[in-house]
Amino acid sequence: MSRRIDSHEFFQVREPGKEINFLFDGSVVWAQEGDTISTALIASGKKLVSRSFKYHRPRGIYDADGYGPESLVTVDDEPNLLADRVLVRNGMDVRSQNNWPSLDFDLAEINDVVVPFLPNGFYYKMFHKPKWLWPIAEKQIRKVAGLGSIDTAGRHVSRRYEKRYRFPDICVVGGGPSGLAASKAALDEGKKVLLLDDHPEIGG
Repeated sequence: MSRRIDSHEFFQVREPGKEINFLFDGSVVWAQEGDTISTALIASGKKLVSRSFKYHRPRGIYDADGYGPESLVTVDDEPNLLADRVLVRNGMDVRSQNNWPSLDFDLAEINDVVVPFLPNGFYYKMFHKPKWLWPIAEKQIRKVAGLGSIDTAGRHVSRRYEKRYRFPDICVVGGGPSGLAASKAALDEGKKVLLLDDHPEIGG
C-alpha cells in the first residue's frame, strides 16, 4: 500500500516519477524515479529499516537529511550508505545491516536486556587476562557492535574509488543559499570556484 501524498499546504509536491522497483532484504519494493531509498521505504509502509549500533534496538527512518545512523544500508555490496542520500535505481539490491538472522528477528536484540546489568565500558576492562583471550573477544564484540560488511570477494571489480585533484582559486563548502551566493560572487570576480555539497542536489 502506497503512503504518498499528492498535495501539501506549505510546499509543492513533485510530479510522480516512472515506476521502478528494487530489492530490500530480498523483498520487492516499488518506487518512483526521484525517490531516495528512505522515501521509497516509507511510501511502501516499511517502518523497520535498521537496528541500533550497539543494542540492536529497532529503528525506523526519523532523519530525512542524511545525518542519522538509522539509515545506513548496503547497496549492491557497498556498505554504510545513507538511505536518505541514495536515489533509487531500478533493480538495485539494498540490504539492512547489523542484524542476524534477519532485520525483523534479530537475536542480538538480547543486548538491550543484558547491557543494563553491565558497567559502562565493561569490554575495556574484561577479557584481557590471559593475553590470548582479548583477540578472540575483540572479534566477537566487533561483530555484535558492527555495521556493514565489506565486499572482500570482489564481486564488483569495476567499482573504483579514484582520487581527483582540483586546483580552484576558491573552494566553497555547502550548496545552500549562502554557499551559492558566495560562489556567484567569486565567479563574478573571475575566480575559479569549486562548490562542494554532500547532497545529490544543491539549494539547501
